[in-house]
Amino acid sequence: MMKYLNEYRKYSWSQANLITEDTEFFQYQFSQNTPNPLGPTHGFAVDPSVSIYTGQDSPYTDYYSRTIGLMNDLKSVIDYVNKDKKGIALQKFDYFVDDIDDYDNLKILRMFQNESNYLDIYISFDFKGEEYFGTYKNWNKPYMTPKLKCELYNSGQYQYINEEYKLKLSNFLRKILNNWFIPKQGLWRNLKEGCVLKDSMGSRIPLKSNIIINVKGYNIDENNSPYLIIEHKDKEYYLDDNNYYWFNWYFEKIK
Repeated sequence: MMKYLNEYRKYSWSQANLITEDTEFFQYQFSQNTPNPLGPTHGFAVDPSVSIYTGQDSPYTDYYSRTIGLMNDLKSVIDYVNKDKKGIALQKFDYFVDDIDDYDNLKILRMFQNESNYLDIYISFDFKGEEYFGTYKNWNKPYMTPKLKCELYNSGQYQYINEEYKLKLSNFLRKILNNWFIPKQGLWRNLKEGCVLKDSMGSRIPLKSNIIINVKGYNIDENNSPYLIIEHKDKEYYLDDNNYYWFNWYFEKIK
């Protein structure tokens, strides 16, 4: 017995592969001495079947194995939040829409035929209580949309007025003017000597002053230019070209 005990004492403890309290077994199970990224009592077991936990929420799942799942969940949350943000972002703030109620008192100051036989229209309007002037060149030129040029753009007071804003303002005022140029249906009296009507054969007929005509409506021709449909002495005529735009100056409504 003493023989075996002496041999046991001679054995080097450093060579023994024993499980003791300060070995890695205890460290990985109870987070002592060596930091454990999973926290206390969380081991590195990768087999979820060893516990009641399943999936990436298992405390027995390897931290690095869980990373991909955690990142996927985080991405799903971010995508969900951004989905609502995208909807809000699409509702872009529009300076022109915000200003639209501040435009008022639109007036045609003068209108005349230029060297190209088209009309130049000079206007004024109020914006935020201040009067501004502008012009549309070649207003009725076929296949061309006239653009507004006005001193508001050069005032320097409204730095947010960009090209998009200018286009919207130009179209906004242009539509108001186009609607004003369309006369109401009914009877009108001619105030100007020599206003020219056109019959169905294309012949031009000058109209004497104080003649009563019946405006039946208006239409658009093949050049996208408007014209009036007029009845006079039971015959149908047309008023087109520049005369169409001068109608409100040449005639007065009587009924």
